[in-house]
Amino acid sequence: MVILKNPQTDDVKIIRDRVRFFATIFGILYFAYMGIWRHFFSYAFIFAVLFMIGIRISEMGFIEFGDSFFGYSLGVLHVTYAFSAKKIVVKSYLRKGWVRVADKG
Repeated sequence: MVILKNPQTDDVKIIRDRVRFFATIFGILYFAYMGIWRHFFSYAFIFAVLFMIGIRISEMGFIEFGDSFFGYSLGVLHVTYAFSAKKIVVKSYLRKGWVRVADKG
């Protein structure tokens, strides 16, 4: 748990470990909800690149997925962002001028 404080307004924000849970469940939407647009767009860009690498057009003109590269890569992307979510959220608040008051656990 990380406790952050806004020195201008004296607001206090507690970032708990369940941030990872919400990022796992909601994925890219969690970063949009938190207003962390840099990671929202980077996640979307990496997803789009992996999607374009993973698809191919069949002989009959249908879109199909080549091998399991796309699925594995998307899984690794999702898990990586989920486990990094707490650090990403804390850094976004620190960039906005918040100050770390305490770091418990």
